[in-house]
Amino acid sequence: MQTLPSDGVQNNLHLKITAPGGTAVYGNPEHWAARREADSLLQRFLPDGEQVPALDKRNNVEQIVFEKPAAGEWTVEVLAENTPKPPQGYAVCVVGELDSALEPG
Repeated sequence: MQTLPSDGVQNNLHLKITAPGGTAVYGNPEHWAARREADSLLQRFLPDGEQVPALDKRNNVEQIVFEKPAAGEWTVEVLAENTPKPPQGYAVCVVGELDSALEPG
């Protein structure tokens, strides 16, 4: 089995965006080949009934691209998986045309 330099990443954060219809998408969905079995650690942060997907544990930059985003309220969350010395800082960038200002949750 190949060991990658990022195996065992500390301060591992995950990007989650929920569309107006309630569908959740997690960061780097195009990296399926590099995914490992999901950790149950994040299960406690998800709504009842939502299962932890295969999360990207090898990249410290995550993105999600929506070609034709629906109008409505979108929720952006950053989930911490492995942060031995919290708090962990991060940056979020939204690119596109917005009908209203972004509001912190």
